[in-house]
Amino acid sequence: MFDKILIANRGEIACRVMETARAMGIQTVAIYTLVDKSARHVDLADEAHLIDEETGYLAIDAIIALATKTGAQAVHPGYGFLSENADFAKRCADAGIVFIGPKPASIEAMALKHRAKQLMIEAGVPVIPGFDEDAQDEETLTKAANAIGYPLLIKASAGGGGKGMRVVEKADDFSHALASAKREAQKAFADDHMILEKYLVNPRHVEVQVFRDSFGHGVHLFERDCSAQRRNQKVIEEAPAPGLSDETRQSLFDAALRAADAVDYVGAGTIEFMVANNKDVYFLEMNTRLQVEHPVTEMITGVDCVAWQLHIAMGEKIPLTQDAINCHGHAMEARWYAEDPSRDFLPQAGTLSLLRFPHADEHVRIDTGVREGDVVSMHYDPMLAKIITHGETRDDARHHLINALRDMAALGVKHNQAFMLELLQQENFARGDVHTGLIARDFELKGMHPDALVIAQALLIEAMPTFEPWRMNLPMAQQFIWQLPSVTTHVLVENGKLVVELDDKKHIVSTNATGRDSYRVTLNDEQLTVTARMTATDVQFVLSGYNYHFILADPLQQYMSEEQHAGQLTAPMPGTVVAILREQGSEVVAGDRLLVMEAMKMEHTLCAPHAGMIQAIHCREGEQVSEGVELIEIEAR
Repeated sequence: MFDKILIANRGEIACRVMETARAMGIQTVAIYTLVDKSARHVDLADEAHLIDEETGYLAIDAIIALATKTGAQAVHPGYGFLSENADFAKRCADAGIVFIGPKPASIEAMALKHRAKQLMIEAGVPVIPGFDEDAQDEETLTKAANAIGYPLLIKASAGGGGKGMRVVEKADDFSHALASAKREAQKAFADDHMILEKYLVNPRHVEVQVFRDSFGHGVHLFERDCSAQRRNQKVIEEAPAPGLSDETRQSLFDAALRAADAVDYVGAGTIEFMVANNKDVYFLEMNTRLQVEHPVTEMITGVDCVAWQLHIAMGEKIPLTQDAINCHGHAMEARWYAEDPSRDFLPQAGTLSLLRFPHADEHVRIDTGVREGDVVSMHYDPMLAKIITHGETRDDARHHLINALRDMAALGVKHNQAFMLELLQQENFARGDVHTGLIARDFELKGMHPDALVIAQALLIEAMPTFEPWRMNLPMAQQFIWQLPSVTTHVLVENGKLVVELDDKKHIVSTNATGRDSYRVTLNDEQLTVTARMTATDVQFVLSGYNYHFILADPLQQYMSEEQHAGQLTAPMPGTVVAILREQGSEVVAGDRLLVMEAMKMEHTLCAPHAGMIQAIHCREGEQVSEGVELIEIEAR
């Protein structure tokens, strides 16, 4: 039995591991960087230690030295960072510390996708047709891509989480996509080896949770559907997968256990598959670690996956046989991210000035590593929390999740709450017709509430106790000029009622505080509940999952016209300039790729907003830039 373990991770997964360790009577050691010195996982641990700032959570030497110093008998790597690093697992073993995960040889076997694919072929596991050879020059890869045909998928052999992955629709886009994928893979995994695969149109992404102990016993904990993805990353997962036949499920389970046996796996692992036509199963990859979406498996089986990891790492047998593992009901998980769905899900950074979670009960579970007041840093993954629900049926779980999402709120950063709410209620998703192209093909975000600015105006008045719209011998009125968007509202008092005039329309509006940062807004004949924070110059509020931030303009300040701004390409978020693709003096047309930025471990390509000539380039490769900084100046043609 372990007395103490070190958790070589941060955020919600570090907190998750600590909760199970505490329940088992095991002490925990946290590590942190200066950015995370006040983080939730630091407070939850029995002890916490500052780690090398330059290498952070990848500081192998410092982590092993700290585990030895604190008397930790084992290290739990969580997911991401060092969780699939075979060298780290070896170094732990050499230091007499248990790595809570598979053997280094198993990690190595599945670490490189092209080698894992060949291993699966030998084990009788079906794979997707493609190119996975050692030759990596552009000419060879281009020829292979043309032979496979388009659409085509480029994938980092050492990758995961959508990093180093690109879908290429036509041959003309291959060279740029390859270069971008290689850069991203090199930075994320220190390995830019690529594999090419035939891109399956609208397949299902289905994975199987497996456990295997050091005695050679292996079991599966059923399957999860992770098809709801944006930017090749999962956003809503569920278990079991809807609409699969018993025959297809059994094919998945058999293939997953064969894959685990083929690498003599020990611990928790996930075998990911693509399922075409709801029946044709193809091996995708094996994640030799705990998955982000493991809570949905826990909800339907009653198994604590972290506890099982710990028992197996202590040399014990798997706690249950396959026959004793049952599936109860249905579970769903929504990943709440600081990102902007209206801008291709760009990651967001900022301070969580307000944070509200739904109440947890037998149907709702919250896994999070953040608290109100925390900073969402550009240096780490922008996930705020996972909201997990369970019900007797898929529709029960879906409705529990919708209600839970409606009950949460965050201000200070843009996030995907409204996006997830709309996706859960989208017709195809609601009936279980899910596939990897669902979001890109069938889903469109509705956008802001038509009366959002009117609501903001009413909330602003709530924050202005000295507001006196009074004129001698004239109707009581006052004008407000809003910077975002650039419009003017007029506020009047008519017959004792507050009236907001916008675009020649009058809206009767009132507000009533119902709790801390909670307001009931009556707009004409409609009543709305909002969570809000206001100052004398700006209003932030959440309505139906949407985040709004309106700012009052200074009427004395002269703003630049839209025409003056039109020639600027600015940074959409804080990040690093990775590549400048065009030179000063180049002629461009709208949509031309001009620059590549990296933020929160992902690459983002910025394109010309209109035709013209590049007048000036105000950045250099490798430079860190802030949001809104002008990068390239384009003279319109």
